[in-house]
Amino acid sequence: MLKKCTFKYLNILLMAFFMLGAGVSANAQESKVSLNTKYFSQIAILHQGRVKPLDSFARHFMLQLSGKSSYEGENALAWVTQLIFDPESVRDDRIFLVNHPETLQAAGIENSDERRWSFDDLIKGYFRLESLALQAQEKEDPKDLTLVEREIIRLTDNMLLYMSTAQSFAAFQATDDFEIDSAETKKLLEISDTQKCCSYMDIVMRAPMLHETIQSMEGVDADQWSDLQTDAFRLINKVYQWSNTDRDGPLKIIPHIKDDKRWSTALEASLSGGLKNPVIREQILYLIDLYNAWNSEDQVGFDRAAISFNVSIRELRPNVRALKMISLENIYNWLNSFFWAKVIYVLALLWIIVRLIQGVSPAYLPIKLFIASAWLIHSFGLVARIYVLARPPVTNLFETFLFVSWVTVFAGLVIKDDKANKGLGSFVAAFTGSVILFISGKFAAEGDTMKMLVAVLDSNFWLSTHVITVTIGYAGCCVAAVIGHIYLIQRVIKDKKENLKKTFRTLYLSLGWGLAFSFLGTILGGVWADQSWGRFWGWDPKENGALMIVLWSAMIYHARLAGLIKERGFAVLAALGLIVVMWAWFGVNLLSVGLHSYGFTEGTGLVLVVCLGLDLLLISVLASLSKTHILKLNNID
Repeated sequence: MLKKCTFKYLNILLMAFFMLGAGVSANAQESKVSLNTKYFSQIAILHQGRVKPLDSFARHFMLQLSGKSSYEGENALAWVTQLIFDPESVRDDRIFLVNHPETLQAAGIENSDERRWSFDDLIKGYFRLESLALQAQEKEDPKDLTLVEREIIRLTDNMLLYMSTAQSFAAFQATDDFEIDSAETKKLLEISDTQKCCSYMDIVMRAPMLHETIQSMEGVDADQWSDLQTDAFRLINKVYQWSNTDRDGPLKIIPHIKDDKRWSTALEASLSGGLKNPVIREQILYLIDLYNAWNSEDQVGFDRAAISFNVSIRELRPNVRALKMISLENIYNWLNSFFWAKVIYVLALLWIIVRLIQGVSPAYLPIKLFIASAWLIHSFGLVARIYVLARPPVTNLFETFLFVSWVTVFAGLVIKDDKANKGLGSFVAAFTGSVILFISGKFAAEGDTMKMLVAVLDSNFWLSTHVITVTIGYAGCCVAAVIGHIYLIQRVIKDKKENLKKTFRTLYLSLGWGLAFSFLGTILGGVWADQSWGRFWGWDPKENGALMIVLWSAMIYHARLAGLIKERGFAVLAALGLIVVMWAWFGVNLLSVGLHSYGFTEGTGLVLVVCLGLDLLLISVLASLSKTHILKLNNID
């Protein structure tokens, strides 16, 4: 989030405006360079505490700024690569998502119906946006921020990220700051006679060549300097100015020589004598080759430089596990498993619904195999995440959706399909898989879903026991809720009694599975809390949510065993259990309080309330049509 008037951001702005100048740079190209980024995507970057491929950074960058994973059919990495190597060429690209028009009005920018804006559009009102963002952040409680203030802060942060990313390779770009006219200076620095301007890195790499000239100037008046001495003083002075600008940035691609956890940007690595180290110097040379190959549209040279740089980093850090996972994470990104699994689940669901509307039973074996293929793709995505991160697949809300949907689909595949239950298992698998993965998309859009663990979850043992167990409980209750809806629909359409009994038997067992795992997961959570916080139970909202699921499910069974409700009453209460699960699962996180508030995501509260309200209405209608008086607990049937 934006910091108050920090020197860091002022430097980013100064460099950005230097880059922008009074208009388009003389070096700006009319058409964008388009080179294959296969090997460039494998460059490792330390971002948000995790070593990841550049491809992953680009995807998160694009999502954060635009809410989309591509730009006009161009993949995220191709666009971000263009931003890094040639910022001028993307200034007019509408990459910034603006959700509230009032944000632009507050910044004094002429408004329109467009939702996405270019950097050129927004830079005109940047200083006003920055001022408003700083004012908004003076509020003590973030909950007091209005939607427009939140949007102003978000947009300002995104513009800062854009500018700092655009400056990642500025040190390799020829600039007027390092213009050289003297033939003598060019000869000393071994620069071509036809080259007019150099880059910061060109001069830094040749600084030792200027050393003797600088020494010869000692005690000599400035008006007596030769052209070579004048050039040497000016160039060294400019190098000093550049080295004191912001050296931080998002592209930390060079690891520290002695510390695995410290990585640097190219500019930062070149400072403080870094170029005296032969390894760092070699890596900087590869980056120079990479930059030059891009601008000369040399695909072979670009690939060679990227490969050489990657090999150099891996040789420097052979024991860093994350570097060995770069290729697998790139495959995971490319395959996009969860998207394709979702597509197949939706197609399967539509197939089942259309066949049922036509009054024709679906071909059970083919549809099961179709869904099973999606489940295998889904499984690859989960396994890849587990292997890349070396931890269980349930460390944030997004991952719980992936895991719960995986469990519910598996449960649907296990449930037997026949004419009596109208393909119940296939419907449960396709419906839960598609719906839950659709919900996960909201949380994926927040950025990197593979971040480092928050402190409250920093335990692989408990993630492998408590969190997995309780999320399996969520899955069981969700399956039971879906089957409860189906049972009520069967009652409304007056299905055969034997069909109803088979559906109810599946419902009964599913809810039992959900209750058992929810109870066990809650107990394990208490043990974890006792070890981490010194108390077994603290009435935290998340703890209360888990208890709600256990008590609600147990109440249903007690009511059934006591004869207070019969099959229809059981189905109604099981269906209502979906509301309880949704609230316990991620609804309580919207409160943003308690020790489990790590999953808070803005903008989902209203959607959750509306969806659960509609489901409550649906259950009420089905209960009424099936003559189930849910308010009269005695002998409901």
